[in-house]
Amino acid sequence: MKTPAPRWVCLQLLQACNLRCSMCYEWGKTGVHKKAVAPAELPLDVVERIIDEVAPYRPHIDLFGGEPLLYPQLGSVIERGKRGGCTVDLVTNGTTLEEQADFLVHAGLDRLFVSLDGPQPINDRQRGKGTFSRVERGLAALGAARARRGVQKPRIGITFVVTTANHHAIAETFLTALDRRDIDFISIEYQSYLLSDQLDAYRQLLRDRFATEAVRFAVGLVRDPAEFSAIDVAGVSAQIETVREVYESEGKHVITHPRVTTVENSMAYFAGRFEAMSDYHRRCVFPWLYAEVSASGDVTPCHTFYDLTFGNVKEQSLLEIWRGERFEDARRFFRNNLSPVCHACCLYHTDLAPS
Repeated sequence: MKTPAPRWVCLQLLQACNLRCSMCYEWGKTGVHKKAVAPAELPLDVVERIIDEVAPYRPHIDLFGGEPLLYPQLGSVIERGKRGGCTVDLVTNGTTLEEQADFLVHAGLDRLFVSLDGPQPINDRQRGKGTFSRVERGLAALGAARARRGVQKPRIGITFVVTTANHHAIAETFLTALDRRDIDFISIEYQSYLLSDQLDAYRQLLRDRFATEAVRFAVGLVRDPAEFSAIDVAGVSAQIETVREVYESEGKHVITHPRVTTVENSMAYFAGRFEAMSDYHRRCVFPWLYAEVSASGDVTPCHTFYDLTFGNVKEQSLLEIWRGERFEDARRFFRNNLSPVCHACCLYHTDLAPS
């Protein structure tokens, strides 16, 4: 059955970012954008056209980057989405929150995800000197701005990616280093990665089934599981449960990627034995629910991999692409198949993904 419009739209407003986080699949050591001559940016008129087109269906809208707080017309984008009756969220590195706190509260943003990698020494080692204190001041400013206006939005969340550098500091980050009074939810996510043979299978799938040779985005996520051998998996699992217990006792929502973070499941993840995981699944529902528009205008049903696209919003409307034959053909494939790289996309681990 055809779906008239996506229920969830993610707009990569721009590729540019003011940080160079070492583990980032966009701008990190193996990041896909490092060789870009000029980072792309979605023109405001295109963004507004997309929002106006989907607003009658009241989708959820995510604003993504790069660093979306660098987008010059961000206020107009948020206002357009809210005026259309949509919920609007934003993912940020948080380094400019202090200056923009009042603006974000006034704009009516629904949720704000702030990326943080640990206490100050660890975070700054991965994200750059001074970033922890800037985020800390920004969170305080955002909480104060909400209090001044007597509102609870935007809801504030912290996203923490577990890496070899910070796996021992999960509990310290959330229970000691952060002032959690203004934090409403947290997301603890294992670092996404691919095995080299999965990349090869993905390349062959795109070539044979979808007639495309592009795997530029997937290449940046290839890792050898040996890189994660130093991670104390049992310690990670125990820390997550401790943090979960404390935050949930305070009424705060805890998200994890993967959803199951037992020792056994975590060991399978970091060893690259993805099919052995208890929450492994063979289908993805997002081609029927979700559309992401890259900063260059390409449309895909995947958040991490822009290799498989079905049209460009600078040439067609988003709904024309969503309802078009290329997207429908992909849905026919994904109805009974999973891409070899799907597990490395955070959408795979959301509550909407089938068990």
